[in-house]
Amino acid sequence: MGTGSHDFIDAGILLQPPIELRLPVVLTETVVAEVLSENSMPFAVHIRTPEELDALAQAAQQRFAEFEEIATAILTPEKAALVRKWRLDHGYTWRDVATEAYDRFGGSAWEDWRPPSNQLVGRALCKEAAKHFGQDYTEAPWS
Repeated sequence: MGTGSHDFIDAGILLQPPIELRLPVVLTETVVAEVLSENSMPFAVHIRTPEELDALAQAAQQRFAEFEEIATAILTPEKAALVRKWRLDHGYTWRDVATEAYDRFGGSAWEDWRPPSNQLVGRALCKEAAKHFGQDYTEAPWS
């Protein structure tokens, strides 16, 4: 499996007032993230209004569309088979798929792709790879 250290959260969404305590967030029986104060998450996107959330969602949709174009352009049947293997056989997250593809495929198509573990890129790669096999990346066995 991939690195796993960044599988769950890479941007905090904090509403006013900021939470000053470090509280675990528990999903099922596993602690997957911590709620941190603004001061301890300087890299985070701090969303304070529904309009800011909408703007962020629209920007993400636009970037995903751009990454879909890149994935379509670079995924040969061989590369699609690799993406499928990483996702289905090895259980890679979208972030792990993105990182592995960045390391292996590289090149000018990826110059605007930062960080290498970009979740939207991994999602776009999985979407395009699934198409090569006549499958839907939002359905089993892909998700």
